Amino acid sequence: MKAYDNESIEAEKQVYHSLKFRLNDKLVLQKSKIKDGYKSEIPQ
Repeated sequence: MKAYDNESIEAEKQVYHSLKFRLNDKLVLQKSKIKDGYKSEIPQ
């Protein structure tokens, strides 16, 4: 049982990390879009 529990915990950690990375990617994309929007709105 212990071996199975450890494996399932590791699998859950991997799923959590992949979801976290996806969320980070979305946030980075949103931030870059916002920056691009500001750049296009404000003449430099």
